[in-house]
Amino acid sequence: MSRILKVSQGDYRLQVQTGGNIILDTGSAAGTVTITGNLDVLGTQTIVESTNSYINDNIIQLNYNPNNPYNGDGISSTLGYQAGIEIGRGSRDWAEFVFSEQVTHYDTLLNSSVVGTFQVKTRNNATNSTALSGIQLRTIATDGTADLAFDLGNGVPVMKIVNSTNYEARVTDPNHIPNKKFVNDYVSATSGVANVTLIHYPLTGTYSSSVECTNTTINLAVGLQLRAQISSSGVAIDQLTFASDTISNSGLNNLVLTATNNNVEINAVMNLDNQASDPSAISGKTKMYTKSSEGAGRTGIYFVNNTPNADELVSKNRAVLLSILL
Repeated sequence: MSRILKVSQGDYRLQVQTGGNIILDTGSAAGTVTITGNLDVLGTQTIVESTNSYINDNIIQLNYNPNNPYNGDGISSTLGYQAGIEIGRGSRDWAEFVFSEQVTHYDTLLNSSVVGTFQVKTRNNATNSTALSGIQLRTIATDGTADLAFDLGNGVPVMKIVNSTNYEARVTDPNHIPNKKFVNDYVSATSGVANVTLIHYPLTGTYSSSVECTNTTINLAVGLQLRAQISSSGVAIDQLTFASDTISNSGLNNLVLTATNNNVEINAVMNLDNQASDPSAISGKTKMYTKSSEGAGRTGIYFVNNTPNADELVSKNRAVLLSILL
């Protein structure tokens, strides 16, 4: 038989001694206690020992202060600057999903670091120490307005692929993310093609030697100095330029051909351009040149050395004639 206690005017208070308990006993059949109005719990601890809890709210607010919901800047220090959910795991470290005010992350839309980051971690009840934990999912999605970034916290960690066998062999789609092993195998393969714009040494810091590709040139630098360049005009090494059938010197120095056995062989006809004037002598050198006009030797081929001697080479016929006359 149901009974109704009705207070038509004013509030109703059920009071026990200080520290006493109020028990709503529905019996061994585990009946239901229904509250038709709001429930405001003012104590410091609320324990729910039910097996299943069903909550109709679509958003649950933590760290909520009904008297001043906007008090302070972020989560207060009394709560350890973090708020979230903790899951008991018996003798194992408890699992936590919290929002921490002490961890920053890089926002690719703002191009700056932002205070406040979600953390998934475990907590040891005995020492109260925490350690970051793992998270398993199928997809990480952005809001479509900014790049997806992996913030390494200005430290020395690297991104890696683990617990996978022959991952590099499964990188076959253009959208697959390669690992270093894949790049090594791809470049070393017979049919591999490496699309790069810069190869340099050392690997970190300011590089001193490099091979760089641009829209118009391939540049080779050694010790931060450009030593060779390939372009549509030819190949330039220091001050020498190789273009078509011509070797030219863009600097003020002479063009020097040397060989380890002191012999330079020219297996073709050598064309000497006529010189407008006689060149000056150089110590230890002999210069050969041609002029448009022939001299007494009737060859038009001249030489000058540091004796100094300057004269024309004599043709065979003219040499015989001169020997008779002289």
